[in-house]
Amino acid sequence: MTSLTRRNVLKAGVAVGCAGVGLTVGYDLLKDPLVKLDEDLNRALQDLPAASISAAIIKNNQLYWHKNYGFEDLDSKRKMTEESAWQTIGSISKLVVWTALMQLVERGDLDLHRDVSDYLGFKLRSPYYPQTSITTYHLMTHSSSLSSRKLMSKPYPMADSFCQNQDQTLAQWVEQYLNPSSESFSDVMVFDEYEAGDFANVSQDPLGVVSGYSNLNAVVGAYLVERITDQKFNAYCEDAIFEPCAMKQTSWSKDKPLHWMTHYEAEYSPRAPIMQVYTKAMIDQGYTGEAFSFMPDGRKFLNFSNCDYFSPVYPMGLLGTSMQSLLPFFLAFVNQGRVNDVAILQPESVAKILSIQRRDKSLGTHLGLGWFRKQDAYGNQLWGHDGGGPGVVSSAYVNPAKGSGVLLFINNFHVSYSLREKLLAAMNKIAHSV
Repeated sequence: MTSLTRRNVLKAGVAVGCAGVGLTVGYDLLKDPLVKLDEDLNRALQDLPAASISAAIIKNNQLYWHKNYGFEDLDSKRKMTEESAWQTIGSISKLVVWTALMQLVERGDLDLHRDVSDYLGFKLRSPYYPQTSITTYHLMTHSSSLSSRKLMSKPYPMADSFCQNQDQTLAQWVEQYLNPSSESFSDVMVFDEYEAGDFANVSQDPLGVVSGYSNLNAVVGAYLVERITDQKFNAYCEDAIFEPCAMKQTSWSKDKPLHWMTHYEAEYSPRAPIMQVYTKAMIDQGYTGEAFSFMPDGRKFLNFSNCDYFSPVYPMGLLGTSMQSLLPFFLAFVNQGRVNDVAILQPESVAKILSIQRRDKSLGTHLGLGWFRKQDAYGNQLWGHDGGGPGVVSSAYVNPAKGSGVLLFINNFHVSYSLREKLLAAMNKIAHSV
């Protein structure tokens, strides 16, 4: 791995300076890319802004570099370590749901193209297209017509879905809101007006992810796992994914004794007006602490100390993990499903997941089985997911063809996204360099 020490770089800079080029210019030109990235990430704590950052680079099919910056908790000034666990990584969590479903497909317990009603124990059909089956394939390609926009994406329900650990299980929530026999069920709230699988007419996504994107797809997918395996979804993940991958600091439940971080939002974060209502909802619902937390330089941060980061719909985006613990999961996808001499998926399943299933003409998005494909600034084709939530914006993408990948977690949702993209571009350049 490339060294982060400056000695050789400084020597080279001096040599260039003596040859007639200024010392500073020589240093900038010859600086080790990891040294510069390290400096940029340190500065990013102030420039994004962020209370903490976790970053990692995969190269040549293995972990190349990773580091944590900033604070695990501002009030105690406890600094980030390799064991610092993010209470949520946002929608990157959904990749675990899709992996669990594909494991069941491999076992022959689940058919991607069979009506999910056959597994759920109740009929899940759109009122607009009651004759059309909804399948697991539709869930994984966000073309099911299930609509989280109506049911749970407004500011206050969204705040609760991240922060309110109700006395209700995933199964109970699904049965209450998605089972037609429940008094709480409202078909017009649950479904959008397009036919499941009709890629050309999927409802547009106002957040610009992919048309038809819905948290309900992951929620129903996780409940399918429970119905088929007769296990709680979080327990299944522990047995079939986290333990085999040695992901010891990863858990859906925040009751697990880990070094849980505090999540924050900077007082003066750049916010689009439409997003300010979500911050207000978090405050109004009492999920933020009563007092500000402070960085050493005096900058103020709202803290989400009263957010549980768990709710009945946790599979949508509430996986907790340290960066170090999550890395084996992504290493498996650059190594044909294998990590730590264990196969969590067969190569054929990985290939199917990471193959284009639909193209969103309105947004230009390419989607596999739950994984998104995008191109970096250098033309490399990457597969993964982005995420966001109270006090986090996250990105995790891999390029199996070149055995590379980058992961970047930022403690603050409202950040300078142009700077975030520059950081990701620098990381991808290192990951794909010869």
